[in-house]
Amino acid sequence: MGNHADAPEVVGAHLPKAWASTGEARARALRLVALLALGGGLLTFNLLWLAAKDLDRVRYFFWFFNAQTVIYLGACVLVVRYDLGRPALLIVLLFAAVLRLSLIPTAPALSTDIYRYIWDGTVQAHGINPFIYHPAAPELSHLRDPYVYENINRREYALTAYPPAAQLVFLLSALLRPRGLTTLKLIFLVFDFATVGALLLLLQRLEMNPARVAVYAWSPLAVWEIAQNGHVDAVAVAFIALAGLAAAHGRRGTTGVMLALAALVKIYPAVLAAAFYKKWDWRMPTAMAATAAILYTPYLGAGSSILGFLIHYPHEEGFFSGERFLLLQRLHQLMPMPPTVYLAVAALTMISVAAYLALRDKDLKQQLRGCTLLAGLFLLLVSPQYGWYYLWLLPFLSVTVERVTATQMAGAAVVLLSFARYHFSKRLTPDLLVAPLAVIISLVRDAAVQWWWLMLLASAAFLSWV
Repeated sequence: MGNHADAPEVVGAHLPKAWASTGEARARALRLVALLALGGGLLTFNLLWLAAKDLDRVRYFFWFFNAQTVIYLGACVLVVRYDLGRPALLIVLLFAAVLRLSLIPTAPALSTDIYRYIWDGTVQAHGINPFIYHPAAPELSHLRDPYVYENINRREYALTAYPPAAQLVFLLSALLRPRGLTTLKLIFLVFDFATVGALLLLLQRLEMNPARVAVYAWSPLAVWEIAQNGHVDAVAVAFIALAGLAAAHGRRGTTGVMLALAALVKIYPAVLAAAFYKKWDWRMPTAMAATAAILYTPYLGAGSSILGFLIHYPHEEGFFSGERFLLLQRLHQLMPMPPTVYLAVAALTMISVAAYLALRDKDLKQQLRGCTLLAGLFLLLVSPQYGWYYLWLLPFLSVTVERVTATQMAGAAVVLLSFARYHFSKRLTPDLLVAPLAVIISLVRDAAVQWWWLMLLASAAFLSWV
């Protein structure tokens, strides 16, 4: 009798677990369907853009990019809050590839920088140092063509501004296919996929959900600026991700080499060395210095022109007039501040934060958070006017994201709306300081939630300058 009396209780005890198991499976399936739908939404806007006429592509791009950013944030919520297993990773990787490949064959619509890359590669393929002559120089007249040459910006006066690691990539493209725009974009795509691969290995090392790689792989900023506009920043971002992977394995020398290569594509990733540095470690800085010396050696024939247009770029971009700095423009409405004072304060701020990060003991996650802090602070203070400069914010967000809340998403919407309004009015108003204030407040309160404002700063900054 005792056994019969207990039987119903045993069966009843298992029913809630079965229901819970069924409910969990249903919820998981719905989330996978939602992720699939979000990926399809991103691809739909790519296809709409491709179907538009050339003139309409620029006109409608703002709206398409804005819509994709909203979809992208929804996908980030899913992959951060839920581990949906291997199917989710396959969905992420599939759409990451299709989104990029659909744009590779198109000519850049929003930037002409890739034509300078192709020109530099062509010059080197003919045995000429790209740091000696600007494109309009008579010495290079035999290399001019009606397609590449006519699309080069600043061709009448500017030497190349791209350091040696970037130059070697341009040369590789020229050797594979002279003046091949699609070839160079495909090379950038290889580096882009290398970033995704490095982040997957980094997530595996940290025992985190691999589908989090969508935080980078589905970013509209990465997709458009690499696959469509063909920016060399893809190479720098790949080396940054590889530096993080090397740091995860404790390879200090390799970390230094990767950071040096990133900085020798675009100068600004050099500031990340402070986040990776460990006290009394000579291997990383030595590796960085040695890599820079080796790569600059073939170009030393340029003499005092070895830095190219980088010397004159700050003047042209309004560094010394103060026109470049979004925060300074806002401060001018409150109180006068000479650009030199702003630059001094900004430099002191960056140096102080970098020194603090360099001197403290850090585990891997703290190193990666330090990278996003330094990149975010640098871009906040310098406020570049071109979206692709914000790409280096993205790589480590997939690792440093720890949670997401409705409040953060509401803040995200406010930031996007404020920058969308600025796109039309072109007037500075207080709501444009939402993103910078969110940066400061979220860092003070909880470094773990830095991811959302970094993504938004990267997206909104691009939107504001389109």
